[in-house]
Amino acid sequence: MERAKTVRRTLALLALAGLTLAPWPAAADPLEQDLVALVRLGESQGRAPEDMKRLADQVQRARALGLPVEPLVDKIKEGMAKRIETPRIEQRLVLMINHMKLADTLLKETGANKNQAAAGRDRALSVLSEALERGVTADEVRSVHRDIGEGNREVRPDALAYGAKGMALMKEGGLTPDESRALAATALRKGVEPTNLMDLARELKGRGQELHDHPARLKDIQSAVERGQRMEKILGDLRSRPDATNPR
Repeated sequence: MERAKTVRRTLALLALAGLTLAPWPAAADPLEQDLVALVRLGESQGRAPEDMKRLADQVQRARALGLPVEPLVDKIKEGMAKRIETPRIEQRLVLMINHMKLADTLLKETGANKNQAAAGRDRALSVLSEALERGVTADEVRSVHRDIGEGNREVRPDALAYGAKGMALMKEGGLTPDESRALAATALRKGVEPTNLMDLARELKGRGQELHDHPARLKDIQSAVERGQRMEKILGDLRSRPDATNPR
């Protein structure tokens, strides 16, 4: 009897979310599979059907706008795993979608998304939206684009996105916006790979107090980047100093 009631409740939840419980063929929509699984999990956690429908609606709204949905699905999974209240998860989704929309606008405005494959565009959009969420402004993104593109260089979407994220991390560590922007843009202009820029940005974020107390050390890093010194050498010199706070 109890099992039958549970099945009926699950069917109602899935119907509210506009999803089905039909067996999943190999060609089934992966997003629908994810949402069905999340609705079922919500039911098992005792979450209100209307709340679960709103989460599914936000994801499907993002898809309709042409935005990447994987970060949103991951955020729902994270929130549910932590037993965060459903309305708070929804608020976070709305914020993420707004940042994605702005990131999409900036990529189009700067021309950084031309001739870009869908997967690369989605990755760049997700990284840029995270930078915006971390506090980088639209005008700062435009400035990063100008700095990287100095001398009419073509600016790849991933370079712009990771340049903005690198700037965000360095600002979180206490560097000024100008210092953060210049360092991120110079590194990318000198051919530093985005992943290596992230390593540098995280290292500097964790050494904010050290760089504040010893500004000459920041100037040494800036000079090394400007000279095109290998990032492994720059990071090795930094890490040979006393431990810094481990940044996220």
